[in-house]
Amino acid sequence: MMAFVSEQLLAALDDLVTDELKRFKWSLKNYYSVSAAALEKADAPDTVDLMKKRFGPEEAVKITVDILRKMNLNHLAEELEKKHKQDTAQAEGSIEDPAPVGAGSKQINETFINIVPRTRNHFLQYSHQFTLDLNTAHKLLRLSESNRVVTYSNTVQPYPDHPDRFDVWEQVLCRESVCGHCYWELEWSGRVYISVSYKSISRKEQGYECVFGRNDQSWSLFCSPSSYSFRHNNIEIELPVVSRCHRIGVYVDHRAGTLSFYSVSHTMSLIHTEQTTFTQPLYPGFAVYKGSVKLC
Repeated sequence: MMAFVSEQLLAALDDLVTDELKRFKWSLKNYYSVSAAALEKADAPDTVDLMKKRFGPEEAVKITVDILRKMNLNHLAEELEKKHKQDTAQAEGSIEDPAPVGAGSKQINETFINIVPRTRNHFLQYSHQFTLDLNTAHKLLRLSESNRVVTYSNTVQPYPDHPDRFDVWEQVLCRESVCGHCYWELEWSGRVYISVSYKSISRKEQGYECVFGRNDQSWSLFCSPSSYSFRHNNIEIELPVVSRCHRIGVYVDHRAGTLSFYSVSHTMSLIHTEQTTFTQPLYPGFAVYKGSVKLC
């Protein structure tokens, strides 16, 4: 998919005259603190490479469409949307018949209606409150503040045995599931894994089938004072430390298959975005080692 996304984006930017490309790059700087220095001398191919690296292929397409519309270049935006949809369907072996004349606008709106919020206030419109599920908490994890704080403890907690409890790994899930567009924030310390998981994840075994991010049931961002990494299905991606902020925002668009993590301070900085397909409801979860997590 990466190859045809590059071709799609480059075709769109190649249609811009010099002044339009300058304006496009100026608009791009407003998205997740894209470096002005990196964009200053970037030509169209360099800009495409930067967007793919910074946002990932799917998000790069959405951002390009958004900017083109703001520049009143709707014909380029529509061409990019249509081409991306057709190429994606063809790559998946399920290309659809071309839309009849006059139906294109409706089809485009249905496909790309899920535009990622751009500011914290926009994200907070999708804010949900979660509580930790005591019945899932490992016995070395202590819950407090109405089950909205989890802290690693050297003392075994007097929790009763329960089929939902993580018996081997120091993990806990939330009671509430993620639905539709959903955003939440948390504060962390120590070494933690900020995760989303299907409820069907295993709980009792010692293997990776129980560990957030080590199986196809869960996705997980590891945070420590010195490093970030992302894991899914036992594939780990080392990430740059974008800031030392200990407040993280998590955004999920379940239908679109988007999972994003942000560092939250006076601005929001994207840490990582994952584009996938969610087949079950998701539950926020945490693995905590010598630290704590507080749901905000």
